[in-house]
Amino acid sequence: MDKKLKTIFFLLTIGVVFFLLGVRTAKADTVTLNWTNPIATENCVAGGPYLDKGGTHIWQLVADVTDPALVSHQFNNVLPGTYTYIATAYSLTGEESRGSGKAVKAAVLFTASIGTTVYQPVSIRNGFWLLPVGTVSVATECIVGQNVNGKYAIPNTSVNWSPGVIPKPLVVTDCQ
Repeated sequence: MDKKLKTIFFLLTIGVVFFLLGVRTAKADTVTLNWTNPIATENCVAGGPYLDKGGTHIWQLVADVTDPALVSHQFNNVLPGTYTYIATAYSLTGEESRGSGKAVKAAVLFTASIGTTVYQPVSIRNGFWLLPVGTVSVATECIVGQNVNGKYAIPNTSVNWSPGVIPKPLVVTDCQ
């Protein structure tokens, strides 16, 4: 197979894999919640020392934190939008505290910064090599569902290509 045909075959293969996996091109962010653990029960009948805390519930029930000492939780790859969270503590016997105050968090876009190195994935027998081909020219949105070796796809129109490099349709970079 000549080099051009191999490149076309490689790109078609990647496209088919992404299609078959049902990859979404939504952007994502990280949301971190922090709280203070209760020191007393808060039920309506009789409050008292909270001696047997079993964990924390974070409502929308997006997490069930089972470490009683934990006072923080981070959600990764959160799609952009505004989310409301409420947490409750629960005991080993099943009693649950009142809900915390509402925490409203806005998740922003998952982006690559200007100047970050851009790579072209090259298929090898056991994975991919990432060849540097340029840098990010403008802060740009990353495509969460398309990643190779921990780096995420970006539009090739937002790349300052290195001299002599022919622009490639699929490039990846570090995103935050």
